[in-house]
Amino acid sequence: MRKLFVLPAVLVLLCLGTVFSYASAASVAINPVSDYAGMLTEDEERILADGLEYIRETYASDAAVVTVPDLEGKSAQDYADDFLDYNGYGIGSDSSGILLLISEEPRRYHITTSGRCFDIFNDAAIDYMCGNVEAELRNDRYYEACAVFAEDCKDIFESYAAGESYEPPKSIGLLIAMLGIALVLAVIITAVAGSTMKDAKLQVNADLYAEGRSVKLKSSRDIFLYSSVTRTPIPKSNSGGSTGHVSSSGRVHGGGGGSY
Repeated sequence: MRKLFVLPAVLVLLCLGTVFSYASAASVAINPVSDYAGMLTEDEERILADGLEYIRETYASDAAVVTVPDLEGKSAQDYADDFLDYNGYGIGSDSSGILLLISEEPRRYHITTSGRCFDIFNDAAIDYMCGNVEAELRNDRYYEACAVFAEDCKDIFESYAAGESYEPPKSIGLLIAMLGIALVLAVIITAVAGSTMKDAKLQVNADLYAEGRSVKLKSSRDIFLYSSVTRTPIPKSNSGGSTGHVSSSGRVHGGGGGSY
């Protein structure tokens, strides 16, 4: 009788082992943080993973960070594309996702996009994100670079969900410079207007206004006192301002990167 129970028990264990093995592989494949270069602490990994998982669940697109000790002879672009394509990343029929790759040696980084993320993260958005990431990487602030990447992803997804194009915030320095320029222009305009008024004389002779006489204006100018910024919906097609390329898997990717 014992033999009758041994075979079913073995089969059950084998099935459970297969299920657990599959589940483990699947969890590794969609892990939002893969720190192979050891640039992050466990707490930093956990915090980043929580933020990237929120993006995945909220906007139905993968968002991931990968650090590697080297590029294994590939370019940063090819490595990032292949890592996204061949490790189970990408959600939906179009495999929508965005991934930040950081290489320790050489000191390179790359952001790659696919699926809907190709449209959402257009060239302007990628340039803005690369600037933020690179500023942190140049000071070896790896966690901060990953954190700003995740925060920018969330902001851009939010803008897209609201039907608006993403506009990078202007820096305080730029705003101060713009105010300074406006003040200088105002002073110049006031000075010019004051100088032209010096030529004006009080006239008591009504003949000046008689028919056939005219007043010649020395100059004329249009001064616009107000301006407005209009947000426009993000285009939903591949012609929305993203530069693409085809990876080794045949999938179209967008993105950008550089050295640090």
